[in-house]
Amino acid sequence: MVAVDPGRRALLLGAAALACGLPLAAAPSGAARLTLLHTNDTHSQIEPFGPGPFQGKGGIARRATLVRQLRQELGGTLLLDAGDVFQGTPYFNRYKGVLDYQLMSMMGYDAGTLGNHDFDNGVEGLLTAMAQARFPFVNCHLDARGAPGLGERLDLVVLLSHLGYDMRGEALDDLHLPGLVPGIDVIIGGHTHTFLDAPVRVANDQGGTLVFQVGFGGIQLGRMDFTFGGGRLLASSGGTLPVLA
Repeated sequence: MVAVDPGRRALLLGAAALACGLPLAAAPSGAARLTLLHTNDTHSQIEPFGPGPFQGKGGIARRATLVRQLRQELGGTLLLDAGDVFQGTPYFNRYKGVLDYQLMSMMGYDAGTLGNHDFDNGVEGLLTAMAQARFPFVNCHLDARGAPGLGERLDLVVLLSHLGYDMRGEALDDLHLPGLVPGIDVIIGGHTHTFLDAPVRVANDQGGTLVFQVGFGGIQLGRMDFTFGGGRLLASSGGTLPVLA
């Protein structure tokens, strides 16, 4: 578990749930603002893509530069990953995920969850690589039914998911989860390498859940902005940022 500062009021859920948080940044008129930056299915794409449909896109150094610029500009941000960091290039064959987690730590990721490919070297291989990570992995359950006051303390409930965006009825996915699990405000997903231009709002009894996924390979960085005031969410927006030179 990650210790929760009483002054921090975001909740992160990882493939199930874990409490974590971030101070909200100041916004005009006494409101507060939070920005989520996120990746999924980066698959050891350390360098930009070579010849092909994604030539010149991606690269972890370029992503780090973009993240640093956004943090300097925005203040209150949370950098998250929705899994499948491993597998896909010779960098994984050589470094077995250790390099990925080292570089993500240098970039300042705040949390991540695990995807199916992160187990490609078995549990021991995953644990060896995880030892290099200086950020928490969220992947546990939170049941707040016995603590009704907990829901009054949270501004935003975020799920880091590796279920897939739309599994077409073959398995549970991010489009159907909001109808089964109440209270989720945002799902940041992975697994299906789905390129979305903006978050998709899935209707449910609580008014709706934003679902977002940004392809694969670190080609794009997801951004979601939230404004809070008077103890409630006032506005939200989101989109993708290309990772280019």
